[in-house]
Amino acid sequence: MAKYKLMVDTKRCIGCHSCEVACKEEFNLPVGPQMIRVVKAGPRKVGKKLVIDYVPVFCKHCENPPCIKACPEDALYKRVDGIVLVDKDKCIGCQICIDACPINAPTLNRDTGKVELCNLCAQRIDIGLEPLCKIVCPARCIYFGESQEVNRIMQDKNVKDLLEF
Repeated sequence: MAKYKLMVDTKRCIGCHSCEVACKEEFNLPVGPQMIRVVKAGPRKVGKKLVIDYVPVFCKHCENPPCIKACPEDALYKRVDGIVLVDKDKCIGCQICIDACPINAPTLNRDTGKVELCNLCAQRIDIGLEPLCKIVCPARCIYFGESQEVNRIMQDKNVKDLLEF
């Protein structure tokens, strides 16, 4: 089975936060938890200009996810297509997975006491649709698909995702 991947051309991101809003709406998240968040980096000086970069941060669905290994309740697991999910019935909200993640992708939903995690919109993928963040991005800087194909696209465009591991 193909492994899925979501990557961002960070040089094209305009920091509009459309991906954040769409994700919160898709998953009916309250104020606070974010499964994707846009981080502002800068300003920094490049030549004679000041530059601000925007970096969307979301679960990278690692090959060997440290969050899964860290969870004492086995609430996180990986599907055969590489998507990492949270079993809300098992999650006790201990947040150990958040600390184990190198980019703090999991987030605690204080309303439910459970961890939330970008699941690449698995519910949409399962019916043949793409993740909502990719669809709503006005800069068209979010790429989704089979891992090797996304890698090829990014290589062809000479793009290096700043958060690629």
